[in-house]
Amino acid sequence: MSTAYVLGDAYDKYRGQSDSALAAVEGTKALVWQSLASVLLPGFAINRVVALASSLAAKTKTTGLLGRFGPTGLGLASIPLIIKPIDCAVDAGVESFVDPLLQRFFAPNAEPKTGP
Repeated sequence: MSTAYVLGDAYDKYRGQSDSALAAVEGTKALVWQSLASVLLPGFAINRVVALASSLAAKTKTTGLLGRFGPTGLGLASIPLIIKPIDCAVDAGVESFVDPLLQRFFAPNAEPKTGP
């Protein structure tokens, strides 16, 4: 489902441009951004929270419902806390690294964007 969302958003950004070079830049940028910010980094962050909580539960010999479902609950509870930092980091990474590469590859003679 997440892959369909990422591909659909990238296609939407690609399709929304009249210039083919700009369409390639915007579509690829959306694909990279959504892959990182919506799938890979949140999955990794939540996995690490659950792994740490599971390890802590095992070391403290926590049993019952808390020992069994506590780590998963903490992973789910971490979602609202990780969204903004991940989005900001991916924005900065895309602006610093991906945008210049895409502009150089797809539109080497285009005027650079200025302003927001």
